[in-house]
Amino acid sequence: MPIKILKFIFIFSVIFVIAGFVACVSTVSAQSTDILDIEFKTGTSTPLFDKANFLPGNSEARWINVTNKTENNIPIAARAINIYDNGLGEQLILTITEEGDELYSDSLNNFFALDGVYLSDLAGFTAITYNFAVSFNESANNSYQGKIAGFDIVVGDGTNESISGEIDEGGSSSGGYYYNNLIISNEVVTVNNASATISWLTNNPATSRVIYDIISHLNISNSSAPNYGYAYSIAEDLNKTIPHSVIISDLEPATTYYFRPLSKASPEKYGKELSFTTTKNKDETIVLGEEGEPKLEVENIIKEEIVNPGQTGIACEIIISNSGNLPAFDVILTNILAKGFVYNATNEENKNWNIGDINVGEFKSVSYMIDIENNIESGNYTNFAKIYASNHNTVESEASILVQKIKVLSMEFIKSGFNPRELFLLIGVFVILIVLVLAIRKK
Repeated sequence: MPIKILKFIFIFSVIFVIAGFVACVSTVSAQSTDILDIEFKTGTSTPLFDKANFLPGNSEARWINVTNKTENNIPIAARAINIYDNGLGEQLILTITEEGDELYSDSLNNFFALDGVYLSDLAGFTAITYNFAVSFNESANNSYQGKIAGFDIVVGDGTNESISGEIDEGGSSSGGYYYNNLIISNEVVTVNNASATISWLTNNPATSRVIYDIISHLNISNSSAPNYGYAYSIAEDLNKTIPHSVIISDLEPATTYYFRPLSKASPEKYGKELSFTTTKNKDETIVLGEEGEPKLEVENIIKEEIVNPGQTGIACEIIISNSGNLPAFDVILTNILAKGFVYNATNEENKNWNIGDINVGEFKSVSYMIDIENNIESGNYTNFAKIYASNHNTVESEASILVQKIKVLSMEFIKSGFNPRELFLLIGVFVILIVLVLAIRKK
C-alpha cells in the first residue's frame, strides 16, 4: 500500500496515571499547513484532557475542529501511537462523535490495537468538529491504582488509506499509519420494468443505501449529504453487513437511471456512479454486473514424514486461502485424524475451528500438534482437513504420514563371514570337541 506524506499532523498526548485515582495529562501540540487547520477546545499550550481526581464513573469530553483549506475532499483519520499501557487502558473508554453520530466507542486498549480509525471525508473549504471523550469505567476497583495508560493520537489526512509523516518530539521519527478505509465493490443490478435490486459488497460490515436519479452526477466532490445532488434515495438499512442488497421500486419502464450505492461504517462512503435501464415488458428481467464468488483452497501439512509409535508433539499446520473475488463468509475448518493419532494434550481424534470470514486474497492458518499411540501398526496414514463456508462448497485436503516401528537389525560379522546362526553352530561344535578332549585326557 503506498504511503503519502501527511500534509497535516495533529498530536495530543494523553497520559492517565491512577494513584489514588488521580489523572495527569501531558502537554498538547499542534501544527498547521496550507492543507488543514486544527483547533481544539483548550488551545495549543494546555492539555486536551486535564482533570484532577479522575474517579471511576467520571468522564471528560473535548472537541477538535478540523478545517479543509483546499477544494478537494480529504479523508480524516485518527490513530494511537507511542503507546504505553500496563493495564489501565481496558478501563478507559474512548468515544469519538461527529454532530451526535458515534464514529467510534471502545476501550483504549482496543483502540491501541487498531491500525487506525477512519473518521469522515472532509469536503473542500469546509470544517468539521470531532468530539473526543474519555470515561473511566465506574466498576473499576482499587487494583487499578498505580496503573498507567499513555499514548499520542495522530489526526490528519488519510489519503490512500494512510496517515504518515514525521513527528518532532525533541528528536524525529517517521512512518506510515494505516486504517481500514471502507471499500465498495462487486455491484450487481437485477432490473425489470418497474424495479431494480442492487447488491454490492463492502470489506467491513456497514449500512446500506442507494441514491439515484434520471440524470448523471459523475462529479459529486462538491455536493453534500445526504443525497449528494441525486434526486432520490431509498431509506437506509441500518443493519451492518458485508453483502448488501436493496430494492428500488416505482420506476418508469424503458428509462435509464443513474445510481450510487452508499454504506456507512465510520462514516458514510459512496460508490462509483453506475446506470441501468428498466425493461419495456413486465415479464422481462435482466442482470447487469458480474457476480463475485470466493475460491477457497486448503493446504494440509504434517511437518514430519516418518514417525514412530508413541511419538508425541508432531507439528502440523493447515493453511486456508481465498483466491476468488468475493469474501468467504463463516468459514468452518474440520480436521479428522487417522485412527491411532490424537491431538496433543486433548486426546481427541477430530476437531473443529471457527475461522470466520476470509477476505479476497487473505490467508489464515491453524497450527496444532498431534501424538501417536504406542500400539499403532506400521504403515501409511492419512489425515483429512475439510473447510466450508456459508457461500462456498466443501473443500478437502489430505496429509499422509508413514509410521515405522523401531527395529533392531541382525548383525553380520564382516571379518569372519559368519552370520549369527552359523556362529552359534560353530561354537557348539567347539564346545563338544572340548568336552571330548577333556574326557579322553581323563582316561
